[in-house]
Amino acid sequence: MEKTNILKELVRETSKGKYYNEIDIAKGITIILVIIGHALPSLNGEVPKGFPSVLMQVIYSFHMPVFFFLSGLLAKKILYLKKIEWSFLASKAKRLMIPYFFCGVLYLIMKWAMSKMLGIKGNSSALWKIFVGINPNYELWFLYVLFMCFVISTLLVRRKSIIVAIVIAAIASICFGFLTEDGFAILNTVAKICKNTVFFITGIYIGTIYDNIKNKINWIVALVSLPIFVVANIVIANTKIVILSNAAKLLSSLTGIIIVLWISIVLSKTIISSPTINLGKNSMCIYIISGFVLPLLSKVLFDKIGTPYSLTVVICTILTIIISLLVSFVIKKIKYLRLLMFGMD
Repeated sequence: MEKTNILKELVRETSKGKYYNEIDIAKGITIILVIIGHALPSLNGEVPKGFPSVLMQVIYSFHMPVFFFLSGLLAKKILYLKKIEWSFLASKAKRLMIPYFFCGVLYLIMKWAMSKMLGIKGNSSALWKIFVGINPNYELWFLYVLFMCFVISTLLVRRKSIIVAIVIAAIASICFGFLTEDGFAILNTVAKICKNTVFFITGIYIGTIYDNIKNKINWIVALVSLPIFVVANIVIANTKIVILSNAAKLLSSLTGIIIVLWISIVLSKTIISSPTINLGKNSMCIYIISGFVLPLLSKVLFDKIGTPYSLTVVICTILTIIISLLVSFVIKKIKYLRLLMFGMD
């Protein structure tokens, strides 16, 4: 009886969408890293060797898995569904896939309209790829893959099999790197799903025990994670063996998640928590809008004005976040536009 009551309480709690300040802070930190990572290839689409190149590799070794993990952390309700709730998946489709398709087409129109300024030619023949996760606005792959994570977890993952699911997902994450070869659009998407589902499912599991382990995520755990993170990045940078590289990426992602979560818990107790919480709450909107803002800013600053590379990256990062927040604020005031752009009612 007691166990049944606990499960009912957990389902009730998850259905209300319980949030923690440090989770929003973690989203805020990560969206900053995402914008920096997207701003770094400002030099003719390339990243200069040296510090910018190293910084980009480090960021890309863990930043998106953090978002998948946090999304899973807030989706622990999935484990306690007695049957498949199609309304639940429908709500996720509205939240993720409406913006995915609408913003993808909108971005393609922008590319055509601004082709001379951006130096990019529109390619209508590639539009079909949007249905297999290759969006004209490339960054939007996250929305597609995240929706697939919800579908896979809702259909296949259950409370009694969660550990087995994590192990299988981890093996898939390590073994399917070869699918990212150019020329196979759908295989690229399958690879992304395989690589990121493990973090989503791990997040679901951690969500069920988070209150019990939260206080155990301390500086000692972060300090132990740091050298593993560094070594994993060294391996990623120096190996051409796909399986070894993917195993290193799995380690760098997991340790990166731990470090970001610890930093977020620390920041949640300081006076700077408020702005990072606000960034976190708007991280999805910033992510979507930045795909329109950042390419324009980068092209104008670097190619048209001739701003030095490092300054271009800094200005692009700051202005992209500010402009994206302002544009998001306006869009949220317009009913149908916020549905199309952000999947919000």
